[in-house]
Amino acid sequence: MGIDVWTLRGASTPCAPQSAQPAREEVAVGPEFHLCFLNYRSFAICLSLDQNEKVISVSARAFCDDVALALNGSAVNPGINNLRWPNRAAEDHSAKAADSAVLQRINALPGLMLIFGQTAASVIPGVLDPVPGQVLELNGRQVLLFNAIDELCQGASGKRTLWQILQRYGKFP
Repeated sequence: MGIDVWTLRGASTPCAPQSAQPAREEVAVGPEFHLCFLNYRSFAICLSLDQNEKVISVSARAFCDDVALALNGSAVNPGINNLRWPNRAAEDHSAKAADSAVLQRINALPGLMLIFGQTAASVIPGVLDPVPGQVLELNGRQVLLFNAIDELCQGASGKRTLWQILQRYGKFP
């Protein structure tokens, strides 16, 4: 009929239509990340995956296996455990719940953990202002921070730096 706004007789403001939807509760929204943990028994590797990746790439896995071969002196097939957040199975998606889930995974790992990439390091609780080459103590574990794998593989200097850091802290548990 061409009537856009309804007004009450005698009222100067238009009537707003009543919403049939109840007010929504605000839910705490935590971070979004996808971590991959590779457990090589004597040490572990943590790196970040894209949200849409289901598994670690072939090239990243080969790099990690090469690091394991260098450290262990033999080939070891790692246990692989991915953590995607928010986790559909979790009711609580808050930052506190995410931290708890990450720490739960870390607590199941050996005493040495290599973290590759700023993205992965920034998700780990207790790692503040991550810097490649940094060595930290976290829940009784020695944590070494490195550049992302794709950055390390761009030239010989990245791999050399990785190897020098690993040799400097070569007394692995």
